[in-house]
Amino acid sequence: MSNIVCAKCGEPWDNYGLDHGDVDEGDGDKIRKGQGCPICAFGTRCTECYGRGHRRLSDHKCFRCNGTGEFIPEKEGDYLFEALESLVESTDEDPLDLLINFELG
Repeated sequence: MSNIVCAKCGEPWDNYGLDHGDVDEGDGDKIRKGQGCPICAFGTRCTECYGRGHRRLSDHKCFRCNGTGEFIPEKEGDYLFEALESLVESTDEDPLDLLINFELG
């Protein structure tokens, strides 16, 4: 099966792996609903510095979050379109049902 893209940070996840040990139980459903993933701490942690506020092995401020450690979208609208498209491609479920269960925003 194909990858499912995190709606917040764009991290690709293997559809099969979401149900078979790649993430904690219940996290696969959160990823599929557009709530984020463990990489971005479900839309709360900077994906560049992982919430530290500084670059790895350095005291320089993180360029993405400017030292706050908070999640800053890489692009406007996050990855909603890519996430929905990857979700539809990875399953044979009705796309309308998938959209109804997807949390926009």
